[in-house]
Amino acid sequence: MILFKWNNRYNTGLMILDEQNQKLFELINNLDSCINTKIQTDIIDLRLKELLEYIFHHFNIEEEMYAKSDYPDYRLHRAEHDSLIKKLLELRGKFKAGNTTIVSELSTFLKSWLIIHILQSDMKFAKYIKSKNNSQYQIGIQYKAG
Repeated sequence: MILFKWNNRYNTGLMILDEQNQKLFELINNLDSCINTKIQTDIIDLRLKELLEYIFHHFNIEEEMYAKSDYPDYRLHRAEHDSLIKKLLELRGKFKAGNTTIVSELSTFLKSWLIIHILQSDMKFAKYIKSKNNSQYQIGIQYKAG
């Protein structure tokens, strides 16, 4: 069963953000599937590690875009990223230490965080970028057609 599906309300109109956010949906759903089918803890940890690595990659790209565009809420958005990473590393540490019950809250937490982050923070950044004249070309962002 899929935890949550991508739909058009999550589209920011910024191609790279939308593609990466869709990948995050996929990775969270993969992790949730492993948890719900009670797959071995080493496989769950592998999926969690894969998700963390992708989150680091995604956040680095987002933060590069903020810096290049002089985004005024850069520090606030970065603080959200730092908070999520800290929480995920903490949860993974507890899981690796043997607290396997922690995984039950993990998928729900990730889903809620990502949806709120997209609908509030990413949408705010997309609106800022779209308001700047041709800035998407200066920082390498492409709009989606349609």
